[in-house]
Amino acid sequence: MSGVEKSENRFVEEIQSLRNRILELEQAEKALRDECRLLRTVIDTLPLLFYAKDRESRFILCSRTNAILMGENDPINTLGKTDFDYHPQELAAQYYNDEQTIIRTGVPLINKIELVFDHNGNEKWFSTSKLPLRDESGNSIGIIGSGSDITEQKRTEEELRNSETFYHTLVGTLPHNIFRKDKQGRFTFANQLFCSTLNRTLEEIIGKTDFDFFPHELAQKYREDDKRVLETGENFEVVEKHQLPNGETIYVQVIKTPLRNGDGKMLGTQGIFGDISNRVKTEKELKKAKEAAEAANLAKSEFLANMSHEIRTPMNGIIGMTELALETELSPEQTEYLMMAKESADSLLFLLNDILDYSKIEAGMLELHPVKFNLRDCLESTVQTLSIRAHQKGLEISCRISSDVKETVIGDPGRFRQIIVNLVGNAIKFTEKGEVIVWVEAESQTDNEIFLHFSVCDTGIGIPTENTAIIFEKFVQADGSTSRKYGGTGLGLAITTHLIEMMGGRIWVKSPWTSPERSEGGPGSEFHFFLQFTTPATVEEPRLVGPIDLFNLPVLIVDDNAINRRILAEMLTKWRMSPCTVENAYTAMNTIRQSWEKGRPYSLIIIDANMPEVDGFELAKWIKQNPAYEETKLIILTSAGQRGDAHRCHEIGVSAYLMKPVKQSELFDSMMLIMEDSLRVKAPKPVVTRHSLREMRKPYRILLAEDNKVNQKLAVSRLEKGGYTVVVASDGEEALSLYQNQPFDLILMDVQMPNVDGFEATAIIREKEKNSGAHIPIVAMTAHAMKGDCERCLSAGMDAYIAKPIKATELYETLDRLLHQPQNQDHPTEPILDKEHLFMEYGDDKELLNELIHLFMQESESHISIIQKAITDRDSQALEREAHSLKGSASNFASPLTVASALALEQLGKQGDFTNADQAFHELKQRIELLQNALRRLLEEMDQ
Repeated sequence: MSGVEKSENRFVEEIQSLRNRILELEQAEKALRDECRLLRTVIDTLPLLFYAKDRESRFILCSRTNAILMGENDPINTLGKTDFDYHPQELAAQYYNDEQTIIRTGVPLINKIELVFDHNGNEKWFSTSKLPLRDESGNSIGIIGSGSDITEQKRTEEELRNSETFYHTLVGTLPHNIFRKDKQGRFTFANQLFCSTLNRTLEEIIGKTDFDFFPHELAQKYREDDKRVLETGENFEVVEKHQLPNGETIYVQVIKTPLRNGDGKMLGTQGIFGDISNRVKTEKELKKAKEAAEAANLAKSEFLANMSHEIRTPMNGIIGMTELALETELSPEQTEYLMMAKESADSLLFLLNDILDYSKIEAGMLELHPVKFNLRDCLESTVQTLSIRAHQKGLEISCRISSDVKETVIGDPGRFRQIIVNLVGNAIKFTEKGEVIVWVEAESQTDNEIFLHFSVCDTGIGIPTENTAIIFEKFVQADGSTSRKYGGTGLGLAITTHLIEMMGGRIWVKSPWTSPERSEGGPGSEFHFFLQFTTPATVEEPRLVGPIDLFNLPVLIVDDNAINRRILAEMLTKWRMSPCTVENAYTAMNTIRQSWEKGRPYSLIIIDANMPEVDGFELAKWIKQNPAYEETKLIILTSAGQRGDAHRCHEIGVSAYLMKPVKQSELFDSMMLIMEDSLRVKAPKPVVTRHSLREMRKPYRILLAEDNKVNQKLAVSRLEKGGYTVVVASDGEEALSLYQNQPFDLILMDVQMPNVDGFEATAIIREKEKNSGAHIPIVAMTAHAMKGDCERCLSAGMDAYIAKPIKATELYETLDRLLHQPQNQDHPTEPILDKEHLFMEYGDDKELLNELIHLFMQESESHISIIQKAITDRDSQALEREAHSLKGSASNFASPLTVASALALEQLGKQGDFTNADQAFHELKQRIELLQNALRRLLEEMDQ
């Protein structure tokens, strides 16, 4: 190859080599650009501040995050600038000095906390690290820096420090000793007061235990308390003695709690205790004062009870004998004197009762004793007892009970009667002319409750509007002057208000009372009140049923008082009779004549005795003088009965003579008697009166145990007038002797008697009855009237309680209630255990019978105990369950009496009715004891 060719080839090779070199450089440059772009992207996307500076601290590289912080949108704008262009002079100088030190020494700056201000002047905190930037020879040519925003962390730490400072300040100033311990019982914290209590500095306490400061036994007790908290994880609180380092003993209230971290892990315990020595001392003093007050209150109660007894005993004789004397033939002057004496005695008794009741209210000892009773009978009897006072003043008194009112309710009849007596008594007291009316309506009712609306209206002096609220306060009267016409303590309405509130109601008054039916009189007042009663679940309402049907019987009512006419008409309409009402004798005669002419004459005429112009007796004469009306039956109702009225009625031909306000039952019984007679041809019968109605009852024999001669005379007179046969015992021993030798239907037992008192005599009688299965009603008579007297009598085995002075109405009601109970009419005569039937059932398997008897003996005691608790707790389900089980057990032994008693309690539990549960339980317990005794005797016979 020629030289030229070789040169050309070499040139081509060099050109090719140069081209390849250029390509390599281009590829390297592209790779470098890609790498720089990637690095830029990484730097700009980092959440950190990232930058590089030369030896003069000028930016040669800046991340977008850092540029934005300094107010630049493009990081390239920061190149060649320094921190002095973006930050305050002092901060920029600090940054510059740090960077120059790094360049000069080569020592990096790691995680320095620096204050930074953004372009808006907002304060931020960064954790900054700066390292030297070196060339290939290792010489420092600048710095590389990075920073992370810890502003939130800084704020959190600041808040935490502030919180800890606040906590330590608070704990340090609290008037309580506060400390913390680890699991080993070493102190890890103590507040200033705890340090003062131990007389140690905090440094001397930290790391130590209770054993370094307290006696060993006390320190061991504290350590056991700590372990208890650590093991259970529960708070521990106790009041205990604490010994100070100086030996002084104080009382402290200690609260120890578990100490946990954020994850709930147990770290130790925390304790708080405070000196409560003064409080403990105060409590001891209060306890002593309370005991002294209770002793004083007991002494006061005993004094009141004794005072009650001492006053009531002679009062019983004074009031009772005065009433008996007034029923004899007296001159007008004698009658006037005795009436004044009786009114004074009644006033004294009301005063005594008010004082006793007010004392009970103040002591919180006034209680209700709910029982099942007939509301209509109770209300009518109470109003009827007050009618004498009303009639003496020439007032009409009426009682209207709406037909929607349930008559059988559960409540406290004694306190209910007291409310009525107070309000109706006040109405009579402040009324000189006109009438007093008691209204009762059902306000609302559920399956087991009824709210009744009562109102007592009068035509008396009325109450000024400004006094209608304050009259219910104690010791307040509408007329408070010393010259007032009407007396009284001012306690009656306050006590009545309290009783009404206890019975779930409220009371208010309206004055004047306006009604189109009211008679003449003053402006008048209306006292309204609500009472809440429970209604028995299964008791049927009593219905008056007679031997003859009075359906559609035409009856004429003659009365000048519109309200009385309305009340009587409602009664007769309820009994499906056909009443017609007129207001005077002249209208009555015209009405009677017209009815005769129409062929529908009146078979019965009810006449008010006290009418203007022509009274009831004169009208009765007019009627009976006409032969056409000879068979018409007449009933006269009077507001003011006089001696000889019954004889006068007999001469005229009146069939019945009753006092107003007439009780529904008395009117019904009277109509039944006289209308039944009209259907038969009989000899003339005496006039029917309320006394003859009572005397027609069964002649019950009553044993009266009373040591006071005056009270004996009074009680015998009352009982004999009520149609009862009475045998008197002068003390408890004589009463026991008579009881054992003569049959009686009931015992009236005075509580305080010489030799053997009423409680002892009752206990002996009840003990004797255990073997016979009999039960004679015993009624306690006592002059005590304080809290617990009734309960003591009932728990002693007595069936009822009457406080002296004994009121005839209350006495008769109590006797009627006890003597007309089915379980008291005939004592059980069948044996408690039918052995013949028992042996027929089990045959020769005496081993099985023996086992069953022993099992019954064990289980019956348990059943009885649980039943008694169920009655006390008012637990109907437990009562039903246990009574059912006991009934099943007793049925295995041919003892129908025991089974019947258990069934009765089972039914009460099923109905949730505890009204008669105590009495039913008493009967069951007696029969269980009798059955157990009979079974024990049977076991003895089987062993022989």
